[in-house]
Amino acid sequence: MKEETERFVDAVLWERDGTWKTLMTSSDSFVNAPLAKLYGVSAPASGFAKVTLDAKQRSGLLTQASVLAAHSKANESFPILRGKFIRVGMLCQSLPAPPKVVPPAPKPQPNATTRERFAQHASDPACAGCHDLIDPLGFGLENYDAIGQFRTTENDKPIDARGVVTQTVDIDGPYEGGVELAKKLTESSEARQCVALHGLRWAFGRFEGEGELELVASLERALAPKGVDLRELMVALTKTNAFVERIAE
Repeated sequence: MKEETERFVDAVLWERDGTWKTLMTSSDSFVNAPLAKLYGVSAPASGFAKVTLDAKQRSGLLTQASVLAAHSKANESFPILRGKFIRVGMLCQSLPAPPKVVPPAPKPQPNATTRERFAQHASDPACAGCHDLIDPLGFGLENYDAIGQFRTTENDKPIDARGVVTQTVDIDGPYEGGVELAKKLTESSEARQCVALHGLRWAFGRFEGEGELELVASLERALAPKGVDLRELMVALTKTNAFVERIAE
């Protein structure tokens, strides 16, 4: 799974347009025999080969097995981790502090779906502060099991992959499934600024300083019309004063 994502990112950066938009929306990827089985496509004769996945099920990084498996538990999908990854990692938003006393999780019902088990979060005031922000994002990825395999049922019940994006600048509203969620994120100025912010942190080797969030916003505005070319983002960062100067300590 890790090698698939590395090959995919390399192909987008150096063989295609290098944009955040393509990283999030392309249905092309690279598989070997085990991954081909997981994705339901023909296996290559040997090693890895480029394939086109089902565009109704897969859309770029967000729906790749590596990302989905890394943000789940070993034996189940985990909407909390997946939702937090999107809210914090892809929108660069902060979450409220958890309550001092966390109520015990409900005992799982044998035939309940993951979504049904986690629905209690929304009704418990002690949990709702955080979970209202992250669960509706994680629920949209419920079509993917713990290792990222696509599914339409869980415990003989149909999967409900409807979600709602809230508390964002420009993409609030309902969606259904990972493909629609990935598209929403490409249309989000916050998500694009988050990409630029991660670029700044990586290039400078530190967290942002005073006034640098406006720098990030200006880079997003300049690069957004072409889908945020990540190569151009790195070049733009090296042209800033922040890259060549530092404040004396």
